Amino acid sequence: MNPKPLSYVDFEILNNPTLLMGGNIAIYGAGERGTRISGLLNNTKLNVVSLTDIDPNKWGRRINHTVVLAPADMRDALLAANGKRYVISCIENTDECYEFLSALFYGEDIGFISYWGIDMCLYMHRERLFHNALAASLQFERDAALDFIIYTRGEVLNRVESVLKRTNEIWIYQPGKVGSTSLSRMLNASGTPYLKIHSLLSSEYRFLGELYPIWNQTAGTLQNGRIKLISLVRNPLARDYSAFWEVFVCGTQRRRYIPFLSANLQEMYDSFVDIIVNQDKKYEDAHIAVWREEFNWFDEEFKECFDLDIYQQPFDQEKGYTIIHNEYVDLFLMKLEKLDSVLPALNSFIGGNIHLNPQKAYSASSKIYSMAYRAFHQKVKLKKTYVDHYFSGNKRVDHFYTKEEQEKFLDEWKDNIELV
Repeated sequence: MNPKPLSYVDFEILNNPTLLMGGNIAIYGAGERGTRISGLLNNTKLNVVSLTDIDPNKWGRRINHTVVLAPADMRDALLAANGKRYVISCIENTDECYEFLSALFYGEDIGFISYWGIDMCLYMHRERLFHNALAASLQFERDAALDFIIYTRGEVLNRVESVLKRTNEIWIYQPGKVGSTSLSRMLNASGTPYLKIHSLLSSEYRFLGELYPIWNQTAGTLQNGRIKLISLVRNPLARDYSAFWEVFVCGTQRRRYIPFLSANLQEMYDSFVDIIVNQDKKYEDAHIAVWREEFNWFDEEFKECFDLDIYQQPFDQEKGYTIIHNEYVDLFLMKLEKLDSVLPALNSFIGGNIHLNPQKAYSASSKIYSMAYRAFHQKVKLKKTYVDHYFSGNKRVDHFYTKEEQEKFLDEWKDNIELV
């Protein structure tokens, strides 16, 4: 007999955080995420019963005033508590954790919360849940600022170093969330050095302070010698949806979109795609206009940096790629949906003496927001005006995708598109 699945309640607590009050919470995962969440919960009005980890070396340790238990002991402690019961997943693979905990709590009425769900709930409802809302706000801001400094500064410095040393002659240079991870995994597996970047324009790095002029100077050095660029396009509906989740699970990004944070994810999504499609300039001072429409990205990046108008170059829609040369770069431009079939041509482009093999993509299904990603996909509604922007006479979409491909994209989202 299959285990009775736990009740998935991310959206419920996001809309009504009082569901957690008076309940009992167990945290699964005593690593970095579990430590952070247990520390936050210690400062709330919520009751943490236990903290657990599958690693026996952690059992008996005390983290944030809570002793780490073995999973079986965590189960007993939670079931012994009266009232509503919840388990929070704080490990990397949410789906795997959900399956394990469904088996561990077989037949019990337990609510399952992902790391994404509790983080968003605490962030958005901190005034109601924390004993000291101001202190909680400051802690969230410190966490986000620290993440930004450590990650972004390190990323940019690595890119600066690579450009100056010319150690990576192959660049994956593309709009965000078009599936470049699949390509980078293949290059990694083949031992091919490369550098992946979303922008050579300084606007992406406007928060870097003293690194701002350094990056501008470094980006300019690319025109001092030829370089091979690989770029991709993707079904815009799928790309925008993926971009939305990237923004609102990443604390460093999420802080830029504070005006749109809401317990109503549909409203958040509508606001986000409105920024992408309409590029509302009124939010620029708040650093919100970070995500751009992918088809505009090619004009802004390639025209500005390499004097290359992508839309004036022919694109073979059936083969799914084109190779473009100008005085600065050699560019291999392809559709993500044709990745497997273009691999022989891509092999030849990057040297011909290596062999790229398809790799399993690091998709949303393996991320901390995987369950929310799928659940929201079933219920999100796309305004007809938004869909028509891409699929009703859009010359840039028509440049890359056949009418048959566009009809397939629309069919994949047909249950989500509003009729009027």
